[in-house]
Amino acid sequence: MNGYLKYTLLLAIFALAAAVTSAAGSPQATNSVTLAGQVVCSECWFEQTDRRANPYGTAADMKCAVRCSKDAIPQALAVWDGPVATLYVLERGRFETSSEDFLDHVGKSVEISGTVRVESDKRFLRVDSLSVTASAAVAPPAPQTVKPRGLWSRPV
Repeated sequence: MNGYLKYTLLLAIFALAAAVTSAAGSPQATNSVTLAGQVVCSECWFEQTDRRANPYGTAADMKCAVRCSKDAIPQALAVWDGPVATLYVLERGRFETSSEDFLDHVGKSVEISGTVRVESDKRFLRVDSLSVTASAAVAPPAPQTVKPRGLWSRPV
């Protein structure tokens, strides 16, 4: 009986150690979420240091996104929280796309429901549903300067 008890205790310790090791090595997953943001290229996004001043969606951004898609660089969802944007790398879930990735949605504002997981320093979003909320959000044109008109000025 004593040998049997030692064997059972040793087996339980190994099982517990295996469970702890497995849980520590697996990516952290959260419950289902719904996030709103803009679909962007996860690499092209970083070509500008200030995306508030230089919004994503220019012709150069779109060309870059096509190139990156061909090189299997994934798209991401850029979600703004005040002055900071968080990128979630998009992964296939239950949502069906017409292509292998989410290139058809690059530049568009969308709402995505799915599951978030964190691995190392990256966030991933498994896309279970996606709805477009606005078409391509291209960078706004430079502001026009208007000459002030005073009491003595005439229209030109």
